[in-house]
Amino acid sequence: MNSILQRFLRKKTIDDAQVGISWDDTGLSIALARGLTQDTPMIELFEHIPWEDGTGRSLTLNSLAKAHQIQRIPFVYCLDMDAYALFPNDAADVPLEELAQAMKWTVRDRLDFSVEEAVVDCFFIPDPIRVSSQRKVYVAAAHKTDVQKCLDVFRPTRLELKAVEITELALNNIASFLPESPKGLALLYFPPTGEWGCLLVARGGSLFLARRVAAMSMDALELGIDPGHAMASDVQRSLNYAESNFFHQPVEILYLVAMPETDEMLRNSLATHLNVRIKSLQLDFLFKTAIPSDETTFILGLPALGAALRSVEMAE
Repeated sequence: MNSILQRFLRKKTIDDAQVGISWDDTGLSIALARGLTQDTPMIELFEHIPWEDGTGRSLTLNSLAKAHQIQRIPFVYCLDMDAYALFPNDAADVPLEELAQAMKWTVRDRLDFSVEEAVVDCFFIPDPIRVSSQRKVYVAAAHKTDVQKCLDVFRPTRLELKAVEITELALNNIASFLPESPKGLALLYFPPTGEWGCLLVARGGSLFLARRVAAMSMDALELGIDPGHAMASDVQRSLNYAESNFFHQPVEILYLVAMPETDEMLRNSLATHLNVRIKSLQLDFLFKTAIPSDETTFILGLPALGAALRSVEMAE
């Protein structure tokens, strides 16, 4: 989301290594990727560090960077899903450099805060089979204060914050390395905390569909309601939409990423109600690294890992 940063950051040089970082109320997740212009990057660092009482976030981040000697490597920060909204919309008929500003006013009635306080960026939805003559975009809108809080954590550290990413695009960066990516796949991600997860449908590194999915209600579970039935209906509609509008072939694989107790409750139910094969996300064979075995670290850290894998261009 580079346009979000234009008023806050100077343009920086680009390298073949990146640090991805994200945080929530539980702690800070960090990942370091090298060899980003190669087919198989190396993940040298992948951790989740709980916050310590009495220690500020800037100090925690700076201490971590010094401990791993990564102060000179560009950072990409991934916004928590609670910090922004994401809307599909017809693209405004304006020059590319004016698109984000134009879309800001297009989605103003869908925001729960004043449009004057919104910071907006957008990215095009691919249309490989040209179903529509009108190009479509996803519009990411965050409150200016939320973005500023993130940047305020970085500023005292003097670390190089190169870009701000959103969770859906960070997860898509990971999905692009999966073996089913050339044909098309879906990924359903539920972080350990929060009321929402997200569903992605992607192919070949391009994100075609992204939507929020409500996490399971404990009240529903206590009433004995099948946790995956209603969710499966929503997911299947999204997969059918992707098939009809983008792929002209069904999505056959859905990666489920959730904590073990959630995975256990959802996997069989989704497999029963969906016309796809449910797979777990195994990354050890994709990258030159040892992926952490701790499930909480792995799932909380995925947005940071995806941010680290954000595409780079080689500096001239």
